[in-house]
Amino acid sequence: FQVLLAQEARQYSLWAVLTVVSSAFLLRSLQAKEDAKSNPLSWLGYGVTAALGMYAHLFFTWVLVTHGLYVVLTEKFRLTQKLRRYLMVSMGISFAFSPWVWIVLTRMNTVGITSMWASTYDSSLLARVGVWLHNIGIGFIDFDLPVKFINPFSYLILGLLIYGIYLLCRYTPKRVWLFVVLLMAVSALGQMIPDLLQGGRRSLLSRYSLTVYLGMELAVGYAIARAFAPQSNRELERKSGFRKSQSWLAGWSADWVAQGQKIAAIALIVGGLVSSGMVTQSLTWARGTSRVTAQASPIINQSQSIWILSDVDHTYTLSLSHQLAPEKHFVLVNREQSSDYAAALAQVLAQVPKKGDFFVYAPSEAMVDFLQASNSVRLLPRTRELRLAQLYLAQRSR
Repeated sequence: FQVLLAQEARQYSLWAVLTVVSSAFLLRSLQAKEDAKSNPLSWLGYGVTAALGMYAHLFFTWVLVTHGLYVVLTEKFRLTQKLRRYLMVSMGISFAFSPWVWIVLTRMNTVGITSMWASTYDSSLLARVGVWLHNIGIGFIDFDLPVKFINPFSYLILGLLIYGIYLLCRYTPKRVWLFVVLLMAVSALGQMIPDLLQGGRRSLLSRYSLTVYLGMELAVGYAIARAFAPQSNRELERKSGFRKSQSWLAGWSADWVAQGQKIAAIALIVGGLVSSGMVTQSLTWARGTSRVTAQASPIINQSQSIWILSDVDHTYTLSLSHQLAPEKHFVLVNREQSSDYAAALAQVLAQVPKKGDFFVYAPSEAMVDFLQASNSVRLLPRTRELRLAQLYLAQRSR
């Protein structure tokens, strides 16, 4: 999943990096003993990277909530020197981010409109569970399989994740496993609960759960490390009550557990490497709009028609234009800002030459109805390739 996001010119990889770096600075700052002199550079590094994280993505808020809960819980709700220093740095982070807070508060209407697609989605609980299960799987192995309950990789990785969390909580100090668990739980619950209560798709979008994936990777990574650490296996035998002197059955069971752990770890690593290699060679992996672009661009480029009419959002036409030849031209209609859509479409359509064919890309129902009712335009029958590419081929009526 991280490889998939790394190919996009978006802020998600930066968000992940700043989460890791800021967490490292915080943990290093908290390692100092209460009576020891704390390194101010660690606290400064935490403040700077956390402030940058907030500018990278607003969902970095979940990272700060995780950090705050961790500090409070590890300090046992006592106003210690470490907690006071954390609160001082947090105030500095809030001050550094205040200009952007002011911008967001003064433009709440715009924020509501642009985020409506993520906050107004309605789905059944069973469908949501299916997507959550699928998203857990693609964090480690992703073969671009559809979201289905019969996907075996999702269940195998879920089992491995639960086992990794179990090992982490049983064999590491509280200050270790608590941070990993909070990193996963805070962000996951912070998105799942609003989606369930008010509707929305935030928890269904894997890119919004980057901090969850980081926690999952730490838990599974710990399980893999234990699988290849003989001393950890002996500790597991001792705490589980198995001893070589007990019986041959106990030793046989412990050996099988150790071998099973190694096989599972190797299979996970190989599956991750193979799927990552496949991701790097594909432009359409797990991307619905990119898949449409990949199907539409060769059709348009191989055609002699150079005009493309569309009223789709500009983000889709920008993506398509990157794949088209320089001589291709877009004629666009903004259906959201046009009070009289029919008049605006007729005016734009006049820019298309009256001779030759032209393409209609991802049109709205209103555009299709207008063109079908028009006496000056004739929509040609669509082939399967045109339907998959969300294209129409149109002719000027003579």
